[in-house]
This record gives sequence, structure tokens and C-alpha cells, in this order.
Amino acid sequence: MQMIRFLFEEKAATENYARNVHEARQVSEAHKGRGNGACFHPDGKRLATIGSDGKVIVRNATTGVISSQWTVSKSDITTIAIAADGKLVAVGDNRGTVSLWDIGGKRKLASIKPLSQPIKSLDFSPKNNRLAIAGGGGRFRPPGGAYVWDGKQIGRAHV
Repeated sequence: MQMIRFLFEEKAATENYARNVHEARQVSEAHKGRGNGACFHPDGKRLATIGSDGKVIVRNATTGVISSQWTVSKSDITTIAIAADGKLVAVGDNRGTVSLWDIGGKRKLASIKPLSQPIKSLDFSPKNNRLAIAGGGGRFRPPGGAYVWDGKQIGRAHV
């Protein structure tokens, strides 16, 4: 009996692995290169992915059907965040630029370049009125930093 259970669990694990590999391949193919990251929309029904092609692709998290996509940058997009209200998308790139977009990607709302090194992390505040930005640094780079942007001003975070 245990052998049958083991075989069943092994088959389920193999099918799950194959599904994950297939989904990862779909993301890479959609981005025409490397998929660099992903985050869920707050509704849990959509997934936004970013890639080395400079695109953001928003798709149904279950079916994979693409609902919108747009080009943000000519360089690698390194990180992405979606605001808690689901209306804004923030993306950071390899050149230290952060841009805000509406979720459909139809228009860029704002852009800022707080660093000359890659942006590594973005996160909206719970009320969507501020964006935490971190990046830079590394083995052969000057130290990075953490910043808070309120849409008008950017200030160094005290960490």
C-alpha cells in the first residue's frame, strides 16, 4: 500500500514539476529572453511578469492569457511592484530608473532616476502614497541606497 502511495505522490510531483517548467518556459518565450521577476495583482487573478526585453506582461494567473503588455525600457527590467489598490505598476531597471504606469500600460505616469546602478527592490506603502526604492551596490559598484518617493519628492530612507 505504501508503495502505491509513494508512486502516486511521485507521479503528482513529476506532473507538478512539468507544469512549473512549462509555465516558466511560457514566461521566457513571452519575454523573448529571460524572465526576471513576477508579482501577483492584489486581486490574485492576474500576474505581472518582467523580462530582459524591457517589457511588462500582465496575464491571467490561471490560464496564462495575456491581458496587456508594454515596453518600459531598452534595458533589463529588474524589479516590479503593484500597488495595493491594483491601479499602479512600478518598475525598476538596470540603469537605476523607476517608472510608474497605469495597470493597463497605456500611459507612463511618472519616472525618476534615483540611482546610477540597478534598482533591486520596489514596494508600495499600504495607502499607495509612497514607494520604497532600493538598489545599487554590489561587488564592484559604489554603495547603493534606499529611498522613499511620494510622487513629488524623493528622500533617502533612514535605515
